Amino acid sequence: MHAATGERIDGRRDYCAAVERVLALASLHVALYSPRLPGYAYGSRAGVETLKNWLITTPRARTRILVHEPRYAMSEPNRLILLGLRLSSSVSFRDAPSRLEPFGDRLIVDGRHVLIRPQPDSTSATLWLDSPLKAREELMRFDKLWEESTSSIEIRNRTI
Repeated sequence: MHAATGERIDGRRDYCAAVERVLALASLHVALYSPRLPGYAYGSRAGVETLKNWLITTPRARTRILVHEPRYAMSEPNRLILLGLRLSSSVSFRDAPSRLEPFGDRLIVDGRHVLIRPQPDSTSATLWLDSPLKAREELMRFDKLWEESTSSIEIRNRTI
């Protein structure tokens, strides 16, 4: 894999495997932007279990999730949302600014690893492992949106 171009990921199954692979590398921070937070991509049993174990065993671990369409995210069972509700001190959900035009998913781990899906419904993605420059660029964009966003009342008010 070349750091400038990343590793090409094709298909739904490979995307889910890449999500699990990146989450397994987390040591402090996970930042995720997803327009719809589809359960098939972020709610796999293995991925959520990895995230849960990391959050429980790492006291300073934090996960920030920015969603553009929370109603869609909750329209199907989603283990990631349920985990976030159970571990609310470690997982924060926010709604993306309404003025924002939805763009593809971004999963950024520890400012070093990035998984990017270029369009919300794309079946392809690019994975950059140990690429701090790319990760920093994406994290700056994410942080700006995070600051402009509001707490996701719709997700937080969901009962477990």
